[in-house]
Amino acid sequence: MKKYIYTTAIVALALMSCSKSETTPASVIEEDIQISFTPAAGKASTKAPLAGTSYPKDLPFGSIAIYENANPKTEYIAKSEVYYKKDKEYWSTEKTYYWPKSEGATLAFYSFSPYAAASYFTYDKDVTNGWTISGYNVDENQDFDLMIADAKTGCTSKKDANGVATVFHHKLAYLKAITIKTADDYSETQKFTLKTITLNGIDYKGTYTYDEWTASEGTTDKTLFSGELEFGSTEANATINEKGWYFLLPQKLDKNNTLTVEYEVVTGKTTETVKVDLDFYTLVELEMNKAYTINITIKEDIITWAPSITDWTDADAYSTTVE
Repeated sequence: MKKYIYTTAIVALALMSCSKSETTPASVIEEDIQISFTPAAGKASTKAPLAGTSYPKDLPFGSIAIYENANPKTEYIAKSEVYYKKDKEYWSTEKTYYWPKSEGATLAFYSFSPYAAASYFTYDKDVTNGWTISGYNVDENQDFDLMIADAKTGCTSKKDANGVATVFHHKLAYLKAITIKTADDYSETQKFTLKTITLNGIDYKGTYTYDEWTASEGTTDKTLFSGELEFGSTEANATINEKGWYFLLPQKLDKNNTLTVEYEVVTGKTTETVKVDLDFYTLVELEMNKAYTINITIKEDIITWAPSITDWTDADAYSTTVE
């Protein structure tokens, strides 16, 4: 997640010469300089996971500004919603804020996204990027692609006139796709149908601080797919839930984190339901700002015959004499 704040200064210099022996000193007319924002998003909304580096204009974010020259530092702009003003073509808050005029004064900006999740974000002056996230239930908030921007300190109206570089980073892990196929073409004699995929023993509640998550309140088994999807040797995409994605709490994995796959195989007039547990924990860790794809391949054991013949066994001979 990235953000930028830019300002526009209007400064006029009026110089007048009265005679060869007199001059009127230059006068400076300085207008207040408004603080505005130009955000951008780091690689990877309230509608879907963000991808690429363009921040969507329909997604408000939150920001706070700290006046750095006071001791202790003081709040300059309280936690506020920043949104794109179409009529003026820039990002700003509902109230208009202006850069400080004191000589050498600087501001520090700390931002998060989306603003719709503002109730989870608390400013903490001791945290590098400024924010903690408390009591978060990722399973109940699948519309929130949580992002926090790099702290931007030492900002001034002149230095950052073209935009305060503010870069957002995703703070969740993201499951973006599941594919399934067979290892070979078995369609001549078999038909495969995917039924369910479940991710087991996963952390889903936690608190974020000092750029790491701490899990709380147990685990859950999350059904990622439920339905009927025919598949074969060509990859089939198993749509993840009704949204097409699943945000995950970043976490270390252990042997409780398995992936249960249930599918049906029809051979001739026989239907089998197969359930297998896969070692999802071999991923070791689900990391922030990383997107994951699960690729599943089903391999069948070919039925082969090994013919042989039991050799003849000599029976008792029939012997007779004809006279």
